[in-house]
Amino acid sequence: MKILIILGNLLFFFFFSTVAFGEVKVTVDKPFFHQGDEVTLQIVANGEDIEFPKLENIFEFKLLSTHISEENSNMNESIVKTKTIKYTFTPNRTLITPPLKVKVDKEIFTFPSIEIKKIEPKISQKEDNLQLLFEVSKTNIYVGEPIIASIIFKHKLDVEMIDKNIEPFFGDNFFIKELSSSKPIEQNGFMVFSSYYLLVPKKEGNVTLQNQFINVATRERKTNFKIWQRVFSDIQKLTILELPKDINYQGEYTIKATVDIAETTKDTPINLTLQIEGFGNIDDITPFSLALPNQLIFSSNPTIQTYLKDGKYGGIFTQKFSIASEEDFVIPSFKLEYFDGITKSLKQIATQPLKITIKGDEEDEITSPSAIKEIKTITKEKTKIEENKEFHMEYIDWLLGFLMGCLVTYMVIRKTPQKKLKGEISLEDKIKKAKKEKELFDILLSYSQDQQIATFIKQLEGNIYLGQKNKIDKKALLEVFNPLKDEEED
Repeated sequence: MKILIILGNLLFFFFFSTVAFGEVKVTVDKPFFHQGDEVTLQIVANGEDIEFPKLENIFEFKLLSTHISEENSNMNESIVKTKTIKYTFTPNRTLITPPLKVKVDKEIFTFPSIEIKKIEPKISQKEDNLQLLFEVSKTNIYVGEPIIASIIFKHKLDVEMIDKNIEPFFGDNFFIKELSSSKPIEQNGFMVFSSYYLLVPKKEGNVTLQNQFINVATRERKTNFKIWQRVFSDIQKLTILELPKDINYQGEYTIKATVDIAETTKDTPINLTLQIEGFGNIDDITPFSLALPNQLIFSSNPTIQTYLKDGKYGGIFTQKFSIASEEDFVIPSFKLEYFDGITKSLKQIATQPLKITIKGDEEDEITSPSAIKEIKTITKEKTKIEENKEFHMEYIDWLLGFLMGCLVTYMVIRKTPQKKLKGEISLEDKIKKAKKEKELFDILLSYSQDQQIATFIKQLEGNIYLGQKNKIDKKALLEVFNPLKDEEED
């Protein structure tokens, strides 16, 4: 009986899988195939100048390979050139090949189509020694919504396994990412192997995920032979819905933006971290941009940490920014708009604006517009006082006698030994300890009537208020003060 079946298949192959016209012949290597089988369409032509059709796919099935070979043979005391091309692909449905045209020595041969039939596989059952299960986390989904496909292989513990290999096939309508597989476990008398895949649909429509299969090698106990078997799963049918226009993300998310410090100086940048966490097509979220008018901004590339939880695909999107500024500023709100598949509605989440305060040092505070205005006011008042002094000089002459008396009294008092007040800092120490130019400027201001000291004050004014870079020699300054100190001690 088996011999008759084999002969019948060969006759079918001969009559229906071969089309020949003179010097050209078209065949397929198998007229029937199972899910996952490779099929090879072959064209053989004899002639000097041969042109085969240039194919990249046969219908929706991309070619796995295209192989061309050539040989010469003797026929009737003449050399005949034979050229062969083989197109290999993996169909998943019954199909009829497209009409093919071959040009041989300027003559065009057109061939009718050949039917290639898919044989529906025998799906593994619960009572079988070898079983393959195919499951998906959801069957009604949206474009861009990731789902988890699980392929689970089980064999009874008393089956001696030698080898196995799985070849998952999900079609071209998905972005596919292989996820980590779980470790084999014993369960109810079976050894269970589980593999997981992330499927993200590209377009809407009703899609059938074909039977998955695994090739398994076991050992026959009686004969000790190695036996290969192919085990099939059932199919899965999906309904894929289109997202609203101009919406690229779907799922459920939260968003937050944080800074390491909210108050800094112009020399110290702040670090901003933007985080989005949730379930959905989080891998598709594009980097955010941050535009501020007067700030220097550096942005790092986002990182995405993904995970599986409760059968859902999720992750954490993190993007970091570094911002330097010389003035206060506000970080605007970051927004994400997505489609919520649970509530079937559009949602927008946003961060709160963040206010950043930039503190200047003491010199910066003095050079602020309000401080400069105050200094100008003080200078103007000082000039006015000096002018009034000159105006009233004629009234002061009569006081000279009184002042001379006071001076004599002062000299007498100076000659009387006095104790230095506890904790009092000498002028020399004050000058040495002054770290900022403004601090030194305030110390010297009361000695502005001395011409040498006035020179130092003028240099300091230029540095503080005019942006000059005069070098202040403290050693020379102290030498100016030493004679004054000696006079005071006399």
